[in-house]
Parts: sequence; C-alpha cells; structure tokens
Amino acid sequence: MTLNQPNKSLRVSNSRWVFAICFALSIFSISCQKSNDSFSLLAEQSTFQQGSSFQARKIDILWVIDNSGSMETSQQNVISNFNSFIQRFQTLNYDFNMAFISTDAYLDATDTGGTYKNTYCVAFNKKCSVFRDGPGKNATASYHSGIPIINKLTSNITSVFNLNAAQGIQGYGDERAFQSFKTALTNTSNTGFRRPDAYLAVIIVSDEDDFSHNAMTPALEILSGNSYLTDSRIHSVASYVNWLDTYTNSTPSLRNYSVSAITILDQACLDDLNTTFSRRMGTRLGQIADQTGGTKASLCGNFAQSLSLISDMVLSLTSSFKLDREPIPETIKVIVNGVAVQQDAANGWTYDPSNLTVNFHGSAIPAADSSININFDPVTVK
Repeated sequence: MTLNQPNKSLRVSNSRWVFAICFALSIFSISCQKSNDSFSLLAEQSTFQQGSSFQARKIDILWVIDNSGSMETSQQNVISNFNSFIQRFQTLNYDFNMAFISTDAYLDATDTGGTYKNTYCVAFNKKCSVFRDGPGKNATASYHSGIPIINKLTSNITSVFNLNAAQGIQGYGDERAFQSFKTALTNTSNTGFRRPDAYLAVIIVSDEDDFSHNAMTPALEILSGNSYLTDSRIHSVASYVNWLDTYTNSTPSLRNYSVSAITILDQACLDDLNTTFSRRMGTRLGQIADQTGGTKASLCGNFAQSLSLISDMVLSLTSSFKLDREPIPETIKVIVNGVAVQQDAANGWTYDPSNLTVNFHGSAIPAADSSININFDPVTVK
C-alpha cells in the first residue's frame, strides 16, 4: 500500500512559519531580559512579581521631656514603662538611635545674653540643646549615664534609659518643645544621632502646651487662658511641620518623620492634674501629631499602652514597602518568610494608593532581614 507523501512546498512553508514564530519568541524573550519584571503570557492576565529581602529602616528617636517643676510623676511613668516601648524594637532587631533633650533646649538659640541658660544648663557646660544623659542637677557622675545616644548595642540599656529619661524638675518653666527639637537637631555638637537614611521619630512628653516664639520675654506661657494660641508672636505649628519636611527630605504625601505627644488631651485630665500646679491642655502638641501622622496619648492614661501605641506606630511607618508599579489592589498578595500575610489594618498589611506602598501593622511587622515577596497584577504593562 502506497502512502500519500506530504506536499514538499507545504513542508517548506510550515518550516518557515515555525522559524518565524521561534524567532519572534526569541526576540520577545531577549527584550524581557532587560527588566526584572516577570509577565505571564496568559491571555487572561499579566502578572508582575516583585521580590526583595526586607532591610528594616533605621530609626532615630528623639525624646523631648518637659523638665519643669510639675513633671516628676510623668517622667517616672515613662521610665517605669520603658519596656513597653523598646521591647519590639529589640525583638525585631531594628537599628535605632535614641537621644533626649528637655523643653528648655531652645535657650541656646533664644537666650543670647545667657542669663537663663547659665542657670538652668550649668550641668551641661551651659549648653542647653546638647543631648542629655541624665537629669544634670550638677556635674556629679551619678546624675549622668555618660551615654547621650542609646542604640541597640548599648549595654544595660534599661538602666541607661532610666537615667537619661529622668530629666529632672529643675528646668526653665517656659516650655517650648518645638523650638527645642529644632535647636537640638541643628546643634552640630549632637553628631552621631541623625542619619540621613533613617526615619525620625520625635516624642514629646509634657503637661504644658508649646509656647515657641522668637524672644525670651514676654513669656507667652504666662498669658491668661488660651490667648497664647492666637497671639501674633507665637510660631505657627505649620512652620515647624514645613521645617521638618525640609530637614528630613519629606513631602506632605510621604513623610520621613513623625511627631508624637503624651500630653493633656481633655478637660478631665486637666482637672485631675491641676491640684498643685497650673497646667494647660497640649493643643498645639496634638496639632503637630495630627499633621505629621504621629500618635497622641493622654498624660493621665495608661503609660504602658501609650508607649506601646507609639512604638507600633513608628514601626509601622518604617516598615513600608514601596512598589515601582501601580498594582490592581485586589490582586496584591504578600508573603513574608514563605508565609502569606492577611490584609488587615491591625495585624496585617494595607495598601496606600497615594504613594504605592504596602504597609505592615501590629504583629505582622516583619523582623529585620525578613524575606518579603509582594505579587500583584499591574494596572498597565511596561
């Protein structure tokens, strides 16, 4: 039986088609190799996959502690609950610097005659804005830890923190927290703290509001009621937000810092504390926290909870993962160390479309050097 042989011209034609298709696919493959982006050839979807080893951002933490005569109990509450703040930084192995100043640190910039700083900063060589390593009642070693900047390698970190945070109650009573952190952060003597690639977390603890303005006198702190809030001499909260934006190379939509405040937030707390000293609610302190994405906590509240909230907020803001493509949000899948993480604002991840970031929260915040993979379909193909 004779079998029909395939037409020779058809065989040549088929070969040419096969060659053309293979050539086209090889060109497509080569062009794909120019990018790390991986796209599926399936007709139903295009898939972009991004994988990375997560390098936790450095964190520079500046405490601004009110050292006026009414603050002894509040300072002790911070000290007693320090572990509530630092525990997760240590557990997750984050790289942090931590320093302390007082609410009269601004005297270096404002008290040009030296009358006040020579009195209130004598234990720090009459330099009010240097980082404080203790209450500084005098030059006696027992009032100084000798470690003005704490980091994760600091030995006996709890005892060093306890001494550094105890800023004492012999400071100048005209509290200007905003001027103080600006003066300290621009003081060239405070080298080794601020790192350009680090997130800056400012934490203010005060039972008074901020009274920042240019002159030493009159002290706006002595004005009656809330008249200081509308006084033409007081610096606007926005001016310090703008300064911090510039100082940290931030934009309003993507800030590299936050300011948190533990202060008097309501009338009940004010009434509770105003038994021996006259205090005010931290109106401006709350405003700067709101405007910078920080946390507000009550001076009358549970300090352990307050400090935990602040630490969680700082860790959450520093463990965000910026995507280089706009994703279709419902296609995002997050895997940390081989385990899928749920989308959850409390203990998972959320997506922020305003700056294309996946942000981690609560117990889902990854440890340093975790392996993170974020898979998603992009809105458009490159």
